[in-house]
Amino acid sequence: MIFVDALDECSHQNGTMDRFIAELSTLQLHAHVFVTSRFSPSPESRLSADYQLEIRASDADIHRYLDSRIHNEHRLGRLLGNNQALKDAMITQIINNADGMYVLSSIFAHLNAQIKI
Repeated sequence: MIFVDALDECSHQNGTMDRFIAELSTLQLHAHVFVTSRFSPSPESRLSADYQLEIRASDADIHRYLDSRIHNEHRLGRLLGNNQALKDAMITQIINNADGMYVLSSIFAHLNAQIKI
């Protein structure tokens, strides 16, 4: 079993991604290959599409996660205080930037928690 995470971040320079995908395609004949990638109409579409599954966090899921994180992170709580408008603006901005990627929203929340006040 082979796992490849974030294939979309592989370099396109000098045919690097093309060669990597060609190797993965060959390996698919002999091993189970699991690849994660943001959707993009690019060379990764040459991999077998038999078992593609789109996984996205809904905006509501990310909102619930961020609400919980703000509630439980003392630094975020102090930073936002009782300013509901600031909290809503921060959550909305993170959701818009995350574009369904839960991990990205987690990173943004973590970075915001590190702000010194």
